[in-house]
Amino acid sequence: QIWNLTTKAPMQDSQGKIVGLVGVSRNITQRKKAEERVRQSEERLRHLIDNADDMIFQTDPVGNLEFINPTAAKVLKYKDSELLGRKFQELIPADARPSVVAFYSNQVNEKIPNTYYELPFLAGDGTEVWIGQNVQLTIESDRVVSLQAIARDITQRRKVEMQLAQEKLFFESLVDISPVAIVWLDLEERI
Repeated sequence: QIWNLTTKAPMQDSQGKIVGLVGVSRNITQRKKAEERVRQSEERLRHLIDNADDMIFQTDPVGNLEFINPTAAKVLKYKDSELLGRKFQELIPADARPSVVAFYSNQVNEKIPNTYYELPFLAGDGTEVWIGQNVQLTIESDRVVSLQAIARDITQRRKVEMQLAQEKLFFESLVDISPVAIVWLDLEERI
């Protein structure tokens, strides 16, 4: 298939009567093919983002949510429209907010390109969701223009870690108050 861009203009005689057309035609097949490749590439990228198992979102430098993928909305139990334009800080529990804001403010101020941080979010239903997120800065002309995050729900892992920590404390307290001497040996019978 060949694509042409044609421009036509009327040709007039000395009295202003139209006596014909003058036109220029240019082959734009390569441009059309390039546009189609870009469209297909954008479509593939959109499909990847929309169907990713991880949460993907973007904020401006002060934390306003500019983009979220469907997984982020689903995990956080909100509609897209309820999140876009909101400050991400509003989704952090009040007791965790100062440390989270300090962490990301430092990333922006120091222009640290990539970070990993685990933090709690308040889901739309009021539950707490822990996420581990990698955040990358977008910098243009030495100015931070956005923060892009890829995050994963780590709530179950955090619950298991907390349970193990509680069990360890309980076990240590039993050992501390035990009237009997307790000795641990490894498989080679070393103390």
